[in-house]
Amino acid sequence: MILAAIFVHYNAYASVVDYIAPNREPTYANYGGVGYMMVPSANFSNAGTLAFTVTYGDMLRNGSIVATPYDWFEASYFYVSVQDTPYSINNSYLDKGFNAKVRVWKEGFLLDWAPQVAIGFRDLAGTGLATGEYIVATKNFDYFNVTLGLGWGSFWSQNNPDDWIKNPLGYLFDRYKERYSGYAGVGGVFNVDSWFTGPASPLFGLEIYLPYLKGTKLKISRDPTDYTENYIPENTYDAELRFKDSEFDVGLVFNPTKSVELTLSYERGKDTNVNFTFKPDFSKKSFVKRPKRRPYVKPDISKDNYGFYMGLLENLNRERLYLQSAEIKNKSLEVDIAHAKFVNPIEAAEETGKIISEFDHTKKIETIAINQFNGSFQQNRIIYDRRSFDKYFAGNSSKTELKINTDIDLPKNNANPLSKEFTPRVKFPGFSFGLGPGVRHHVGTPENFWNGNIYWRADLSVAFSRDLTFISSFHKNLYDTYDRLDRDGNSALPPVRTYIRNYLQESRENVTIEQLQLNYVKEIYPSLYARATAGVFETMFSGVGYEFLYKPYDSNLAIGWVEHKVRQRAFDGSLDLMDYEITTSHINAYYYEPYTGFQLHVSNGKYLAGDRGTTYKLSRRMKTGYTVGAYWSQSNVSWDDFGEGSFDKGIFFQIPIEYFYSYNRSGLLNFGIQPMTRDGQAKLGDGMMLYGTLINHSSKLLNAFWNDD
Repeated sequence: MILAAIFVHYNAYASVVDYIAPNREPTYANYGGVGYMMVPSANFSNAGTLAFTVTYGDMLRNGSIVATPYDWFEASYFYVSVQDTPYSINNSYLDKGFNAKVRVWKEGFLLDWAPQVAIGFRDLAGTGLATGEYIVATKNFDYFNVTLGLGWGSFWSQNNPDDWIKNPLGYLFDRYKERYSGYAGVGGVFNVDSWFTGPASPLFGLEIYLPYLKGTKLKISRDPTDYTENYIPENTYDAELRFKDSEFDVGLVFNPTKSVELTLSYERGKDTNVNFTFKPDFSKKSFVKRPKRRPYVKPDISKDNYGFYMGLLENLNRERLYLQSAEIKNKSLEVDIAHAKFVNPIEAAEETGKIISEFDHTKKIETIAINQFNGSFQQNRIIYDRRSFDKYFAGNSSKTELKINTDIDLPKNNANPLSKEFTPRVKFPGFSFGLGPGVRHHVGTPENFWNGNIYWRADLSVAFSRDLTFISSFHKNLYDTYDRLDRDGNSALPPVRTYIRNYLQESRENVTIEQLQLNYVKEIYPSLYARATAGVFETMFSGVGYEFLYKPYDSNLAIGWVEHKVRQRAFDGSLDLMDYEITTSHINAYYYEPYTGFQLHVSNGKYLAGDRGTTYKLSRRMKTGYTVGAYWSQSNVSWDDFGEGSFDKGIFFQIPIEYFYSYNRSGLLNFGIQPMTRDGQAKLGDGMMLYGTLINHSSKLLNAFWNDD
């Protein structure tokens, strides 16, 4: 559903590529990632690009998701079907894994002629089926690029010794001379000892830009892989299909739009492959057309402050910048606002300032102080010099100049938005309701690439006060593929997650309760926040819990404690509970560097199955709100008891909702990929953690998010 929405949006509104000039946008390989057909290059897409690729061929069929959080780092998840090797209930062998590529030398750095150099890993921590490492150098020219490199593991040909290159590392260390060629059992293990070991094979790729053929590119590459030795979990395969008639692959790349790429290739001298790639760039907002600003009523501030406040209330509210309170003192206007409109707090303050500047035609106000609230929490405080702001608003100065004359002040501890001269009456309880379709997905299961369901969802939120809120979500199944799930929850641990098949299949005919949660939040001491919660947290567990978080305003660091006492829910999605009960607890440490967007979250404690350990999350959050990251866990559960996958791991994405709208709108679409759902290292899905509420509580973030012209 998420991919379909992105695709429809982008193809409806994306600009057509300039077809006259050469199209130098990086292109994607069959396994995902920037490169040629089966050979990677050292080029990278723009930071913030999220690519979805599907490759269809006679022998290999593959789907992948490729994230580029930085312009020097690329990570991808792939799911490949080997057509000529039977497995389980399918007619083909299914395998999945992660790829990673890192730039180690930027093109032109120190030396103008120097190529770009990257090191990469294919099927990182996989079964060994497609595991390989490589180092490649790419030089870009006006109308073509060329790549040379070395590949180890699955890149080299075991049956063609003439193709081998002695491992340069073998001259330094004997252990690099030979490589273990077997498979790594159930996967999930980083086989560091095998990296860059054994003979290597030369890699070659050439991409030619064809400027007068609608951005078409011609790709030629050499694939050294011996498919009669690799991609064979069992010694049963179609020899005729595996043997290569040629080591050179040729492809044509077409770009109907900037975000869509289609590659037709002829590979191994016998197979025709098709590769489709959809690659939106979430580092940029995708506003189609900004709505025209409506004129404002402009009362005279000198006659009646109350009339001014009422006009300000109306004009701010209709722009979804909800006025909480306001006060004029000594030619200074101070306003408290709350909104669910902007991801970037600087943009929220700027829009508020523009409304005030246009609304107050008398120029009696000389400074504008804007305080942004989330519930009862004051997130930040921005003070504009009126004269400087008007100059910027009129287009006579830059954002950089405006920043020089703007103060970013500390929020007031225990700030009360009800203490100012004008406080509009807020009626509690306040209700919000949403109804629409949704999709739940399980990507990369052993049975199929995708299992999931399409459903109608109804969401109800109630604000009883600024501190006390209630959130709920109900689902009604419309279509599912859960009949294809045939694995029971066999586990050496309490089945806290491997009962997923039971939950999915037994609740499909009911209206299910997915969330029914009451939250009370409060700043109980300067920089110390608390939350009490109770209800249905997720599909599998209900209970009660509490959380504390210490988050100083000017610090990149935060630390907290969370504890839940929960019971396992009935399979049918009702309020009924089963016997399994446990208390989970974790200490959480957060680090967020807003200038680079780097985020680190370390959580240590007790998981749902009773095991103890640590979960690590690494991510990058961009100014648009787009976030991409990965996580992994280690606990006192052995890899044998954990089962397939060896340990819990996955990748996750947060896509800003406003990407699909013509106006600003906060909120995120969340989805992730977990290669194997097991019981070990399983955390409770709490719908509201304090750190997410306070993510914009930082003067450093405000400075980092201040976009220069």
